[in-house]
Formats: sequence, C-alpha cells, structure tokens
Amino acid sequence: MPEIIGAAFWIFIGGVVVGGMWYANARNRETQKTIRLAIEKDIALDDALLEKLLRRQSGNPDDYYISGIICLAICIGLPIMGYFIGQIAREAFFPLVGAGILVGLIGISLILCGKFMSRREKAIENGNGRM
Repeated sequence: MPEIIGAAFWIFIGGVVVGGMWYANARNRETQKTIRLAIEKDIALDDALLEKLLRRQSGNPDDYYISGIICLAICIGLPIMGYFIGQIAREAFFPLVGAGILVGLIGISLILCGKFMSRREKAIENGNGRM
C-alpha cells in the first residue's frame, strides 16, 4: 500500500511539472504566433509593445508570501497527520515529518523570494535596479 501512495504522489508531482512546462510552451507559442501575424500583415510593432509581449512576468511578491505561508501551514500539518496515521501504521510518522520539513523549506524559500522581489521592485522604482 505505501508503494502505491508513493507512486501516486510522484505521478502527481510529475503531472504538475509537465503541465507547467506545457502551459509556458503554449503561452510562448501564442505570443510568437501573434508577432508572426503582425509581421505578415505589415503591422508595425514598436519596441515597447514587443518588450511587453516577450517579457516574462515574474509575478506579484504578495503571491510568493501567500504561497510560503500556505507551505508553512502544510509543514506543520504533515507531522501531525503522520502522528495520527502512525497510530495505525507505525512507519508513517517519520516519512511525513521529512515531507513536512521539505515543504517548510519550500515555504521559507517562497517567502524569501517574495522579499527579494519586493526589494527589487522598489529598486527599479527608484531607478537603481535592472530591468
């Protein structure tokens, strides 16, 4: 039974990763198609519009903070869930503690990313940052 749960977990993770890659590729393909159609119809594209179409959006720092807080909550919940599942199957506690630590580290890194992005946005607004 634990093997099936582990396999299902990693299949889910693989699906999320492949789905994210597919979405990014589809979005890039549509952007390229838009630019190609504009060129074919002799529509002049200024540098600002091209920059806006081709620029990769990094997201809102608040989204990183929220995601980090959610991960930290999951970090706390996984060992608790492991304790209760451990009442039935003793071997479940420590793997869930390990997963909780992993998710906690991801949450901390997301919060740090949000902090760095906020700092970068302020630097750009003040004219001190890079685009």
